[in-house]
Amino acid sequence: MLVSIEAKADEPFGQEIVGEYFEKMTGCPESHVPERITLLLKGVLGVGPDNEDARTLRHQLLTAVAGAMKDAQEYGAETVMVIVHEFIGATDPNKVRGNADDLNNFVRLLSRGRIEAIIPGEIAGPFEAPGNEHFTGTNGPLIGKARRNE
Repeated sequence: MLVSIEAKADEPFGQEIVGEYFEKMTGCPESHVPERITLLLKGVLGVGPDNEDARTLRHQLLTAVAGAMKDAQEYGAETVMVIVHEFIGATDPNKVRGNADDLNNFVRLLSRGRIEAIIPGEIAGPFEAPGNEHFTGTNGPLIGKARRNE
């Protein structure tokens, strides 16, 4: 099993929203971002960049799961677990809530609507992730959430 941890306080899961980033970079002839986003979406979620739900996701969540899947392949791990570790304390509650919403949207799409939310202390999955030519599908991924109050 390969475990990957994404630590978050109240900073977002990256600035880029998949759909906006895809459109912005489509206009740049030297950019390979649109092709990479397409590969990530198909490999992790089994959808293309025209999927409206996928277009609303945070790019960092997509790359975190894809990176963990790639690492699992390289290390020969059959299962992938991605844990989002929240640090709560001197944080902006609205930003923390925004991160929770972003993670829940991602899990909702990954689970094909079977799971609406991930709560701290919970691990959900495994979910079907088909993989692509850069990383294989896995017996997962599993997605979990941990929280530490400072």
